[in-house]
Amino acid sequence: MEILEFGIHFGASQAAFSKYFSDSEIIGVDKNPYFKKFFSKNIRSLYCDVSNKHSLHLLREYLKGDMDIIIDDASHIPDHQLKTFLQTFSILKSKGIYVIEELDIFQSFPESYNKNFDNTESEIRNFLYLIKDKSPDIERTIKNKEILNLVENIEWVKILRGSYVVNNKNVSEIAFIKKK
Repeated sequence: MEILEFGIHFGASQAAFSKYFSDSEIIGVDKNPYFKKFFSKNIRSLYCDVSNKHSLHLLREYLKGDMDIIIDDASHIPDHQLKTFLQTFSILKSKGIYVIEELDIFQSFPESYNKNFDNTESEIRNFLYLIKDKSPDIERTIKNKEILNLVENIEWVKILRGSYVVNNKNVSEIAFIKKK
């Protein structure tokens, strides 16, 4: 199994994946992978700036691979989540799962997460809800052609909510996207 995770911080989740999926290859990606505290022979760390489309493109070209699971737990900024999804969904295997964590955390920290963004909207979040709800209005609602091109490759979307509360708001919305 190949797991690609964006946003590794100290590498604790990579360590957990390594322990649980002992025969897997785990690739952690961060714009500062040097704070990592957990190491294993089946874990490697790579640099990528998720705010930069070209950096994501270079990572995709470097990996070339078929990932079983891709997890976006990086900046949580909707524009970055969208860029990461658009640039890396193609390296997800058929039947693979793409996870986007904290789809809605930007609403609790607009001063940090959305300085130049209307903090009541998220293009990636809106798109995923339209897919999840099987909305017939996808093509009328979503104007981004790159996003619309991915629709035919998505089998299903599930959006779940836990109980992570920040600034009196539950910001634990997590999207699971299964590729056809």
